Amino acid sequence: MLDLITAPDFNRYDLSRAWAGCLPACPLQWFDQVDSTNNALKRQAQSSTAVSRQWYAAAASAQTAGRGRQGRSWTSAAGRSICCSLMYLPDQSAADLSALTLIAGLACCEILQTSVPGLSGLGLKWPNDLMIGKQKLGGILCETGFSQGKVHHLVIGFGINVNQLSFPPDLADRACSLLSVTGQPADPNILAAACAQKITTMTSRYLAGGADFEPFRNAYKQHCLLLQQPVEVQISGEQVARGLAVDIASDGSLVLACKRESGASTRQTIRFGEAHIGKLP
Repeated sequence: MLDLITAPDFNRYDLSRAWAGCLPACPLQWFDQVDSTNNALKRQAQSSTAVSRQWYAAAASAQTAGRGRQGRSWTSAAGRSICCSLMYLPDQSAADLSALTLIAGLACCEILQTSVPGLSGLGLKWPNDLMIGKQKLGGILCETGFSQGKVHHLVIGFGINVNQLSFPPDLADRACSLLSVTGQPADPNILAAACAQKITTMTSRYLAGGADFEPFRNAYKQHCLLLQQPVEVQISGEQVARGLAVDIASDGSLVLACKRESGASTRQTIRFGEAHIGKLP
């Protein structure tokens, strides 16, 4: 029987201890409740306390306005899920950093696969979702701020359902947690610190390499659930692309093999969009 009483909660004290062992040079803000951890760091980015080429972090037990991509709300149970964001002030020329979302997702996926006993079927749904089968376990939200032609700040938010067993009715069949799929509680504090350490390491490597996704491409493809599957991608508004997902390009784009009305095959490269296996819900 699943036992929530013994499940560790996401809290300031245990997270601080885990954080000190993984990222001692990255200042961490804790909130019992905040609109969103991404917003908290974006506010800090505009303050005089933010220093260039430094990592910062924020975590919360509960968010009142958590968000996913395209402005969608992100629902999480207070203390039962990881709500965490990282910020870096790179002070470098503006560049295409769209693959950062993929890299952060890959980092979290690799940590969970090696740290959570009994976890199977975990993969990445391009561009930003952590999935187990057709159910969402977590997600990534990256936001970039620019100033005077330079990247002023990068914010990488990650949310993971850890010891949550109940979800809103509209998400009940589309969401899961580590506890619900493994039957065993996990420590969100240790996992959050480990994911944050992996994200900062991989992001620093990505930036040092000139924002080149190629070194991460094969690893991402190994975890990508869309490849060799028929997919539909909502690009914008009513614009939808349909085809077989055949590759992740060197810049992180999704590559579809599409059929024209004439029967000829063509390839379409998609940089942004919401992808689903089969038909859009």
